[in-house]
Amino acid sequence: MDVTIEDGLSIVCMVGENLGESRSAAARAFSALNGIKTRMISQGASQLNLSLVIGANEVTKAVESLHREFFA
Repeated sequence: MDVTIEDGLSIVCMVGENLGESRSAAARAFSALNGIKTRMISQGASQLNLSLVIGANEVTKAVESLHREFFA
């Protein structure tokens, strides 16, 4: 088994009730993250969170974009 380590990545998590049950939440998130390369997507078993692995250099842009989409 080979293991690869990649530096320069960060995890951004969205947390909220019924996040996994909302058909539009993931679509809205990915629309807001347009242009930001997502390396991994994970939804928790509790369906309360959606986690994304992105480049560390794009965290601020990603969080600001998600805040505009969901809280503006």
